[in-house]
Amino acid sequence: MLTTNPERLAEDALKARHREAVLAHIDQELACCERKMPELIEQEEYDQNAGEAAAHLPGARTLDKILRYETALDRQLYRAIHELERLQRRRMGKIVPPPISMEVSH
Repeated sequence: MLTTNPERLAEDALKARHREAVLAHIDQELACCERKMPELIEQEEYDQNAGEAAAHLPGARTLDKILRYETALDRQLYRAIHELERLQRRRMGKIVPPPISMEVSH
């Protein structure tokens, strides 16, 4: 569009029109960038916070160990609770059958 001169304007008038067209395009692009700026800033902050949070997490092997330890502790806790319940029933004079162990798999 800027290389043609269908109206046969003088060179100075044509340069002025081209300059106005370029400035209008630059203004449109700046307005678009200004509209997107808050969203981009928010995304950048989110990415930075996520990176900082991830830096504080232990590695995959360590997390796996922690999960295994937690599972083992849960099992010990439930065994102790069931044993306590059995002992309390025995103290109250009830007949308590031996514990039944059941293994469930998929």
